[in-house]
Amino acid sequence: MTTKIITLANRKGGAGKTTAATTIASGLAFRGKNVLLIDLDGQASVSRWLGLVRDDGAFALLTLDVSKKPVAEMVRSMVISSRRDHLYVLPGSEKTYSAVNILSGKPISHLRKVIASLFFRGSIDYIVIDTQPGESFELQTMAIWAADYLIIPTACAQSSLDGLYSLWETAKRMKAEIDPDRVWHGAVLGVLINEYEQGKTTSEETLARVIEKCSQEAIMGPIHRAQLFKQMEGQGLTLWEKDPKSRAAQEYNAILSKIIRLS
Repeated sequence: MTTKIITLANRKGGAGKTTAATTIASGLAFRGKNVLLIDLDGQASVSRWLGLVRDDGAFALLTLDVSKKPVAEMVRSMVISSRRDHLYVLPGSEKTYSAVNILSGKPISHLRKVIASLFFRGSIDYIVIDTQPGESFELQTMAIWAADYLIIPTACAQSSLDGLYSLWETAKRMKAEIDPDRVWHGAVLGVLINEYEQGKTTSEETLARVIEKCSQEAIMGPIHRAQLFKQMEGQGLTLWEKDPKSRAAQEYNAILSKIIRLS
């Protein structure tokens, strides 16, 4: 299959991006797909969650000239095993924040071209990108443009919804660009609603607002609030290691099936 890039993004923090990115990437790997998880969040949340060492792999990816063979080989060498079958990680660090200044003036296609040159010719089936929130719209927008599929996680909170609405409009503008070099050829795969509590007013209002703004078909999940997510992060476990028969696993399995079906 052709390598597919999946970006998870929201303009606001606390939307559950890293939870979703880690769970989707590890879930695809659990199904036998070769997955590279790229941590573009300067907090290096992916590395922390999976119990891995932070490193400057994401910074190198963003800033170095990979058209030079030794540089490309060096960046590829920064990909590490997650200690799980089929799942690999390009770790991030606080240095990722400073990449924004270096990226200034680069074309919106920069990140996709770099990723394609480094990883599209190998055995990787999916590349999942975890992004940092709106501190850097430029970097996040590059990560969206790089994607074949965009997933927008949102928590059941107004600030998270504001970030969703902003990103939804950004995606629409990118699709409608007049400049052919800036037109985004990917698609919004869906809005992933996290921390959902059935019958609770804030959750029901969030669901209704997302349907009104986006559509019923855009809804992914919702993923119900569950303590096991906090337990997983604290223990350095993925959902598939912690409790693959849980309700959360069933909800994420439906999302994984959609991803694989569309790929």
